[in-house]
Amino acid sequence: MAAKQTKFITSHRDRVARANEFVRKSPEKMSLIDREAVVEFYLLEDIERLLEYRLQTEQQTVYQTRAGQLAQSRKIAKYTAAINVFRSMIEVSISQIHDGQYKDVWSNIPEHALMFAAGNTKNLKKLCEMAPKILRDIFDDANEAIEMHEGLQEALDELEDHDKNVRTVKGMPTNDDLTGTLNEMKEVVEPITKTSINIGANNKKSSLLDS
Repeated sequence: MAAKQTKFITSHRDRVARANEFVRKSPEKMSLIDREAVVEFYLLEDIERLLEYRLQTEQQTVYQTRAGQLAQSRKIAKYTAAINVFRSMIEVSISQIHDGQYKDVWSNIPEHALMFAAGNTKNLKKLCEMAPKILRDIFDDANEAIEMHEGLQEALDELEDHDKNVRTVKGMPTNDDLTGTLNEMKEVVEPITKTSINIGANNKKSSLLDS
């Protein structure tokens, strides 16, 4: 009886069905075009799984001749490198999908090129060029966000200093003075609040027991 075959590369229809389920469960709204990012992500996973199987098969094969052993070592190196490329693209794609940057995934990872890459590692060169490009975009976005945050903090510091100077010149209480006053009020109010909460809780327990 023939061994059951595993279909590593699922059909486009199957990947679309899985992507539709992902979109249905996603809290964020995604268009049909954006859904392609998820479809291609699943293809990346399929190909990685196929390459892992091929690597494992090669590693488990025992070669008797020097030629066979040399071929085995080169194949293992090839599949290991290919898996690392696909794993990198998978992780970068996940990051972009989480960030809502769907176009960066579906526009940079052409499905047909991926299918060819599964059978011919020469096509991996294109994928190797894609990963750093997408990563550069991610780093640029992150740096811009950090700069915006730092700029906001500097603006708030300047505003706070200006407010403090105005209050000092006009003899008004500064934020430090207000903080001290609020702490004093807290010391007085807190015990009263706790007592009120305890009384309310006891009354609530009584009413529950009575009901």
